[in-house]
Formats: sequence, structure tokens, C-alpha cells
Amino acid sequence: MDKIKKVLEVKGIIDEKRKLLINDPLPIKGPKNVKVLIILEDDDFDDEILYKNLSKNPAFSFLKESEEDIYSINDGKAFED
Repeated sequence: MDKIKKVLEVKGIIDEKRKLLINDPLPIKGPKNVKVLIILEDDDFDDEILYKNLSKNPAFSFLKESEEDIYSINDGKAFED
């Protein structure tokens, strides 16, 4: 049986030593194992790095299944900007 995932949003900063600092104490008793997803609030982030990391995210692994491959090169028409 899968474990239920709990999500908590907190604010923080990444300091000059590239360490993550959270603004307020967490409302969770530790020690606990966690996964951290960092969403930057400014525009000085390289989109290529973001897309590369998203492509490795297991949350999207279902897209690699053959059942999800429902379109071909012949579907739709080319987009011209």
C-alpha cells in the first residue's frame, strides 16, 4: 500500500554559501526524511536546468508508458510563429 504524501509550503532563502535557510520553525517533530522541491520566485533561473530536472522527476514517469503514446507526427498541423 502506498504511503500518503503530505505537503508543507514554507518560505526561505538560499544564502551566499548555497545553503537553504527556512524562515520559520517547521510545525513537524523530527527527525523525518523529506524531499525538498525548490521553486525560485525570481527570473534569474536557467529554464534548461528546470526542464532537465523535470524530465527526471518520477512524477512524470507515466508519460513513458506506451499507453500514453497516443499521438503521431501526422496529428495536428505545424505551428508557425
